Amino acid sequence: MKYETLWHRLTGIYDTDEAKAIVRWMLDVRFGLSLTDIVCGKIDEMSETEQSELEAMMQRLEKAEPVQYVVGIAEFCGRTFHVEPGVLIPRPETGELCRWIVESIAVGTGAGV
Repeated sequence: MKYETLWHRLTGIYDTDEAKAIVRWMLDVRFGLSLTDIVCGKIDEMSETEQSELEAMMQRLEKAEPVQYVVGIAEFCGRTFHVEPGVLIPRPETGELCRWIVESIAVGTGAGV
């Protein structure tokens, strides 16, 4: 299975750059493949079990299931959380709001504010 084939399968749902990013992130997080590994064709060297798992993940992505559910993790405010269907995926905007609130309040810090 080639990287180009994988991301092309998602271009009906995502634009090209996003499809590439989703496949790269999935291959990195789930299978530990860096961009260098991907370019060097390490996808073809994956075991049959890993190839089957990759195919199952791609089928889920082709049904427009969020990549965070497919991989099972989502990052939020510098932390990684386990997510699955039924759990809300944290939005980047919510993380920005949390950072803004933390920077704005000085409760119990002795600042006198």
